[in-house]
Amino acid sequence: MTEKTGSDAVVSAKEGKKGRFRVQLEDGTLYDETISALQKMIRRGLEEDALFVAIGLVDSGFGLALSRRLPMIASEDIGLASPETVTQVCMLCVTWIALRRESRNQPDGLLLMMAVMLMCRSPKNREVDDASVVVRERMKRGEKTVQDVIAAHEGTVVDSHTDRGKERLRAIAKETGKTYEKLAWLQFYTEGAILSPRVDVNGNPWGHAAYKLFGLDYDEINSNK
Repeated sequence: MTEKTGSDAVVSAKEGKKGRFRVQLEDGTLYDETISALQKMIRRGLEEDALFVAIGLVDSGFGLALSRRLPMIASEDIGLASPETVTQVCMLCVTWIALRRESRNQPDGLLLMMAVMLMCRSPKNREVDDASVVVRERMKRGEKTVQDVIAAHEGTVVDSHTDRGKERLRAIAKETGKTYEKLAWLQFYTEGAILSPRVDVNGNPWGHAAYKLFGLDYDEINSNK
């Protein structure tokens, strides 16, 4: 029996112990174990073994599945240690997918192999995945919610870009006689546009000019945040 997967592969399948058909590579290797092997080899920097697994996937018609999986592995296991590597992996995979769309046949896998090699040689870091695990678990436990975050920073969040913020500014404009537009810009530059950590390129002359338009001191406001 043959079974199509989410990739462009047509692979053999055999009935498992629970009566389900399991996806395999051309040599009979189970697909789920192959994907697991790919990520573990990349994590440990075992380049040769990772390439064997990756080429096995491509040659079995799973190039699309591989191109979708590699960026996820990069963000999970490389992440903040080398953001440029994550970007390169994403671009290589996107380019491969674009080439596939233009061809009736699966394109050569060199772009994907390059991505695997970059990942194996890259420094690794799992903070992105760990942070996601911690935050989701804390949300499940009810320790902190999105509403809690908004409430804690309401003065910054509820601004002219939100319905509540617009209503609030209109009320203030009516009470003070100031224009809504000016109030919106003042709130933006004194709260909404604050960056941390801020890096000013060449002294940020345009930033100073924008603040000056509304009678604000760029250095004073940003030094206090």
